[in-house]
Amino acid sequence: MPPISTRKSATIHDVARAVGMSKSTVSAALIGNSRHSEATRQAVLKAAQELGYEANYHAQGLRKQLNDIIGFFSPGLDLGVSTLKTQAITQRLSARGYNVPVLAYGCRENGEFYGQEELLADLRRQKPRAMICSTRNLQYERAQQELRRYLEDGGIAVCFDWPIAVETDAVLFDRVHNSYVATRHLLEMGHRDIGFYIPGLDISGNPRVEGFSQALSEWGLKPRAEWFFCGGFHLEAEREGRWLAEKFLQLHERPTAMAVVNDITALAFASQIKIAGIEIPRDLSLVGHDGRAAAEIGFLPLTTVTYPVEAIADAVVEMLESRLSGHSTGPARREIVLGHLIERQSVRRLS
Repeated sequence: MPPISTRKSATIHDVARAVGMSKSTVSAALIGNSRHSEATRQAVLKAAQELGYEANYHAQGLRKQLNDIIGFFSPGLDLGVSTLKTQAITQRLSARGYNVPVLAYGCRENGEFYGQEELLADLRRQKPRAMICSTRNLQYERAQQELRRYLEDGGIAVCFDWPIAVETDAVLFDRVHNSYVATRHLLEMGHRDIGFYIPGLDISGNPRVEGFSQALSEWGLKPRAEWFFCGGFHLEAEREGRWLAEKFLQLHERPTAMAVVNDITALAFASQIKIAGIEIPRDLSLVGHDGRAAAEIGFLPLTTVTYPVEAIADAVVEMLESRLSGHSTGPARREIVLGHLIERQSVRRLS
């Protein structure tokens, strides 16, 4: 017998020959067609198992012009909120009986994603019943054009996270509001010297920065360039925190408070500056972002502004099912979700 890796997969024709039946009879028996006897079905299943035959349910779905596949596309996954959103949405759809293959493209160079259009085109050619797209890093026109082609062919799609120039249902997270709330809380607690950290290399036009600056402007303040940190860009948020601590400790004059995106980075930052003798909130007030469990049960009870993962997942699934059921047939819809502040012990009020 040849090695398993070189064996040719059994086909439906092999099963038909083994049981002495037609291909159509075998196909009907495999999918449980009631016009065949149970004895026939069991004989077919037994032969299929012995031959190692696996039915191509995707091909069956194409013949029916309907399948249970909901394609999930993400231009990239991180070790934090991005993956949590993917998990929450796919769990909800799986519980409703859908098959949800996830295609994620993690290849990047200098912070930029490449080759998204090829992966999205591959998903489009599989003709899923519907498609869900994370749009956080889906900013390339060629990739967006693949999504348009899918919609023009009659596909159903729901996007989430970030606005893009494609007319489709979308659930968007308001990052401007998120950072605005974090910064405003520090201002209301009496802080005027506030630093800000955000991951990434190119943050021009970033809504987090807009929210931070907007809050400061309401108090007649402007961001100080030396207290604005970006450019760490590691895959692990913990390493981002260590990088931020190194930069912070090099400052000649330090802010009294920091707003840090995200919670894991903020906690790693806090642990590193503690080694240098800086205590939170005694010496520095700190607000994180995302509302991760570590912010509540970690070594530092961290004030944070939540990232509403569950609300996003619920809204995405509701939009998708309303389209699939035919209840919604109008123009593209858009829903905005907001985070909220959770106060803990990492911020000190200044007199």
